[in-house]
Amino acid sequence: MDAEADTWPSAYLAILPAGPIHTLDPTGYLIWSTAVDVGEETEVIAEVCVVTGETAGHIGADVTAFLGELVRMGLLKAGPES
Repeated sequence: MDAEADTWPSAYLAILPAGPIHTLDPTGYLIWSTAVDVGEETEVIAEVCVVTGETAGHIGADVTAFLGELVRMGLLKAGPES
C-alpha cells in the first residue's frame, strides 16, 4: 500500500455463517490487515504511521481504539501479540 489513501482497498468482513457484514473504509482496512499481518499493537501503529506518514503521537490512540473495536466485534482476536 502506498501513502495515497484513495488507492487503498476497502473490505467487507463477517463472522460466518450468520455474522453481520462489517464494511471497513480504506483506513480501517489498513489497520485490520496490518494487525492480521504483524499482530502486536505497537507494530501495527508503527506500520500505519509508515504508510500514512502520520506520527504515533497523532494517530496512536485512534489506532488502538479501532483495534479494540475490531476485537469487540469479533473481527480480530486479542491475545499476547495483540
